[in-house]
Amino acid sequence: MHRLVAASLAAGLSVGLTAATSAADLGRPEPAPIYTKAPLAPAPYSWTGFYVGANVGYGWGESTGDLDPNFPTSNNAVGAVNGGFIQSHLGVKPAGFIGGGQLGYNWQDGSWVWGLEADLQGSGIKDSKTILFPGSALLVPSTTVASDKLDWFGTVRPRAGFLVTPGVLLYGTGGLAYGDVKASVQETGNPIAAGSFGGATNETRVGWTVGAGVEWKVTNNISVKAEYLHVDLGTTTVHTVDPVNFPTNFFDYKFKNVDEIARGGINYKF
Repeated sequence: MHRLVAASLAAGLSVGLTAATSAADLGRPEPAPIYTKAPLAPAPYSWTGFYVGANVGYGWGESTGDLDPNFPTSNNAVGAVNGGFIQSHLGVKPAGFIGGGQLGYNWQDGSWVWGLEADLQGSGIKDSKTILFPGSALLVPSTTVASDKLDWFGTVRPRAGFLVTPGVLLYGTGGLAYGDVKASVQETGNPIAAGSFGGATNETRVGWTVGAGVEWKVTNNISVKAEYLHVDLGTTTVHTVDPVNFPTNFFDYKFKNVDEIARGGINYKF
């Protein structure tokens, strides 16, 4: 009888403990789930807005300095040219470094970008040539010194391009060009009484330009670019005279102010 009572008590205690444990488990709150914040996607590039920048590059021109055939056709003039005393082609070929700044505004419409840009450049595009004529049986020796320089230039150009990626723009451009050109020619005989024809010009000319380029976004506000321009400022005439020895003769030289420009730059968009 004692054994039966003890067994019943043990069984009841076991059931009670199990129920209490289950109740305690039911009352315990579940741990809150842990959430991780997804990284924000980078903001898309925007090309719309004002920008300013700087650039450096290199420019080169065609061989130039050709004698205008419409010089006085006196025997002295024709003989001096045909004999080599007066040069018919000076062979001046300007080249040099450039540097300056630009500003502009872009409008973006989907993958298309339209804009307007103006720039101003200091220029070291220049060349000088010295030609020695040794003389002949009929003509005395002469020395010819010629120079040509693009002192500075600028452009005002619309731009139109297409985004090959959100951060890479391919564009074409063209418009107004202007610049200061200088040229001079001095042809001196030995002795000087045989002729000393000289002249120079310094003028600001207006012309046109066309080109293309590519621009890369480094950040939404900073971009770098590479650009090529063909700049044509027309033709300059240098009128050479010798008022002392040959006052009725003159020789005109035509200088082509045509340059190819390759440059790289950096822009900051506001």
